[in-house]
Amino acid sequence: MKKFENIFTLNHQVAFLVPSTKEVDKKCTKEEFEARTMEIAEMMATYFGGATIERVQGYYKTEKGKIVVENINKIVSNCSDLQLESESEKLLNVAEIKRKKWSQESIGIVIDGKMMFI
Repeated sequence: MKKFENIFTLNHQVAFLVPSTKEVDKKCTKEEFEARTMEIAEMMATYFGGATIERVQGYYKTEKGKIVVENINKIVSNCSDLQLESESEKLLNVAEIKRKKWSQESIGIVIDGKMMFI
């Protein structure tokens, strides 16, 4: 069997859920959604060494009880213990900043399968 060099394991997965809405339930423009996506994907690649975009549909129950159906770009990165430890606080701070900027009730962050609403 061939010996492989430079193999390493990234044992954590981090995801940032980018919403396609503003002011909780109003659709943003396609250009705005793509700009958000690219900004977060580049940030995740910088923090964790790479990122993948998954396009999904989300359902969110607002504080007033309304169900919002929206497109979400899930930006996923895999990372090491050290990267998770050194970058996770920055990631959560960015989520809080974007929550306010994008007028959202919350932003979803998933770390190792556990959802956090920021």
